[in-house]
Amino acid sequence: MSYPLFAVLAAMVFLSAQEVSRPVTRFVARKAPRIVDSPEWARSFPERVEAVNRAILESPLGAKLASQTWQGSTALRWPHRVFELTVDRQGKSDVEAAVGALRGVDPGLNLVVEETFNGSQILVGLDGLLTHTLRIYWADAPARPRVGLVLAALGDDLRVAHRVLDLDESVSVAILPFHPFSAEVAKLARSFGHEVLLDWTERASERRGLDAALLTVPGAIGIVFGSDVLSDEAQTLARERGLFSLHPDVRGERRATVFAISAGDGWDEAVDSVERRAREGGFAIAIADAADGDELDRLRALLGRWRQGQIEVVNVSPIVGEFARSEVARRPAE
Repeated sequence: MSYPLFAVLAAMVFLSAQEVSRPVTRFVARKAPRIVDSPEWARSFPERVEAVNRAILESPLGAKLASQTWQGSTALRWPHRVFELTVDRQGKSDVEAAVGALRGVDPGLNLVVEETFNGSQILVGLDGLLTHTLRIYWADAPARPRVGLVLAALGDDLRVAHRVLDLDESVSVAILPFHPFSAEVAKLARSFGHEVLLDWTERASERRGLDAALLTVPGAIGIVFGSDVLSDEAQTLARERGLFSLHPDVRGERRATVFAISAGDGWDEAVDSVERRAREGGFAIAIADAADGDELDRLRALLGRWRQGQIEVVNVSPIVGEFARSEVARRPAE
């Protein structure tokens, strides 16, 4: 009974992901047939996946294989292949025609298009199971979406700080003031080229003041505010001292740019929000609590996933600047 149960579960996950992302859909070949709970279906499924793969390789798209990962379990396994291609915007209709021709390969084929900031991403599925992803980039657009990852709540443990700084050279750190190793972690991070921010999420910090806090976190260029300590006075002080401020959105709103990634049940949903925002808008900021050393393995895996998914992890300050410029551009002229 394992393979039909897994197949149904996988279909639910795939279709749920589509609903969460709310893609702009142009290609929907036809409603996927009900998954047939039979050994014959399981035996024929890998052959059908390979037929779709050949059709992609033989199409006029000229797509190149970027990565391949295995999906499923021992009862049913198939490769999920990611193809990439770069085209001029003038060739958009030709690409759509070539992709649309794939519909004739298999009666259970589904095509869903998600618009991205620099092209499109096409999800290809068989009987509701994701088998291929086609990533189409416009030749005149930025190469990859970017995420500024800020690892916060540091300052209590030098060993955890060392592990954080070893994750990726572009990770930014947010350090709690008035903690035993606040200054040491800040100096260490700067020596390795990491951007340093002040973690202003503890209510107790407000009583001692922003200026005193900055003395314990030397070299901070910005402030991470928590929802409980987001006061107008603190934000005004930050602006007066030339510091940018980040206030993570905890509701996962679609237009948000700064997201909080919390351990627990909300982790996957928050990560999906970050990735969706980066792919649609070109950039996003994620703030994760790094005080728990056990979470670092999860963060390391996330960085690997982003590298594989062609999402670039960058310093947070350029994204803050770009977001500010985009907000100014959207304001009506006075």
